[in-house]
Amino acid sequence: RMEIGEALIEGSKATIPIKDKVSGQSSKFILKKEEGNWKVAFDMASIMEMAGDKMKDNGINADSLSKIMNEMQKLNIDSLTKSFNINPGTLDSLKNLLK
Repeated sequence: RMEIGEALIEGSKATIPIKDKVSGQSSKFILKKEEGNWKVAFDMASIMEMAGDKMKDNGINADSLSKIMNEMQKLNIDSLTKSFNINPGTLDSLKNLLK
């Protein structure tokens, strides 16, 4: 189901394009060399880089992301809690993260 592209190696870091043959969605995985072995990088910097690339692929840039974040901060937590029957603390935590 997955099509794995050619690895691009730059020192101890590599990127590998992956494409889902069914949906056509593509991503780029970052790998790091540890003790002579290549491993998928799950550190925060690598995850953020992969997420940033995915947002660019979907036409989301820093300005549009900033606008989305600003709109999310305007959300009325009480009405959302009632609408979705969500624990109020969960949405408060999310709103604090967005500040």
